[in-house]
Amino acid sequence: MCSWKQYLIVQLKRVGKALPGICLLTVALTVSLLFLLKAMFLIEESKEKKQVVEVGIVGDLSDTYLGIGINVIKNMEDIKEMANIETMTEEEAKSKFADGEISAYLLVPEGFVDSILIGENKQLTYVTTKSAQGIGGILINELVGSISRMVTLTQNSIYAMQSYMIDYGKREQLREATMDMNMAYIEVVMNRMGVFELQELGISNAISLTGHLFTGILLLLILLWGINSVSLMVREEHSLLRILHTKGLGAKGQVSAEVSAYAFLQCITLLCVFICLIVAKTAMGFEIKEWDHMDFGEQLGFMLQLIPVVVLVSAMQAFLYELVTNVVTGVLLQFVVAVSMSYVSGCIYPLSFFPEFVQVIGGYSPIGAALSYMQKGLTGQNGMKELMIIVCYILLFGALQMWRRNKRIING
Repeated sequence: MCSWKQYLIVQLKRVGKALPGICLLTVALTVSLLFLLKAMFLIEESKEKKQVVEVGIVGDLSDTYLGIGINVIKNMEDIKEMANIETMTEEEAKSKFADGEISAYLLVPEGFVDSILIGENKQLTYVTTKSAQGIGGILINELVGSISRMVTLTQNSIYAMQSYMIDYGKREQLREATMDMNMAYIEVVMNRMGVFELQELGISNAISLTGHLFTGILLLLILLWGINSVSLMVREEHSLLRILHTKGLGAKGQVSAEVSAYAFLQCITLLCVFICLIVAKTAMGFEIKEWDHMDFGEQLGFMLQLIPVVVLVSAMQAFLYELVTNVVTGVLLQFVVAVSMSYVSGCIYPLSFFPEFVQVIGGYSPIGAALSYMQKGLTGQNGMKELMIIVCYILLFGALQMWRRNKRIING
């Protein structure tokens, strides 16, 4: 007779023999991905510095109201951080637009303000490209609309005020009243940026971009660990499985013992990654907002929260290994599944970048649930829903592997 405990001890001994080499491979893989993570951080920092939108204004701005309006807007401190607005001729605007020096330009027609007074509808022309329809395009569209509305409304109200004062015989007070009204409008415009507060919630699960990259690459790393254990998990012949079955250890006992030992191995490699992370973060100067706000105990608690994720990935990888009978096929299968699932589950790009149906599929996939669980753990949110999904997938992969193992035992 062969008991489950005896078989588990045998599997743990096999893991122990392979552990040093696997740990070395894990450290090498971790360091490589940390360099990749650092490079991605540097790229994002470089993008942030280049996010100021260059815009040209073309037209006669000598008119008091239009000139004041545009000059006030372009000199606001908050606008300066988002857009650099420069006045230029139409020829200069076309040349700079063609060379990519500006992303758009606004063409103000001659007599624009006067046309408002006589009821004509001369429109501002906004020139851009389809490729500029991102946040910069949204910003400029809003800016163009604000300028148009501001000029129209202020001009109409000022001339209405002047007509009223003329009708009631107050011409001597007209100049002073017009100046006061202009100053009131300028004050309102200059205070517009102070009526709201910008709060950054992150890109998903209220997590920052660097936090997302950290959890996404860490999960990808856990997925790639399966390749390190190919020699442990692939079985090219099934005679031992049938012998164990005849001695009283069926598919259920075999699979549970093997997955338990494999999950233990993955937890040891997770500890190696935790140590590498602490060392590399200090050496490379990583800044991960959510991680940096934790003390050592909270960081250790987060790593312990990853144990269900490790068990899930171990169960999934063990099932995949159950489908193959040679090392090469096992390596290819693990790699393809790891990369494809991490991509559609949001490890590389946030799920919000994908079509809605992909977001639904990716969010409820095993890796999608694991990523959401990790991100909620990093941000201190309740991840019980994701944990329940993870547990269900662990049971599903375990049941599938037991079914496959039973077929191997019976059919050979």
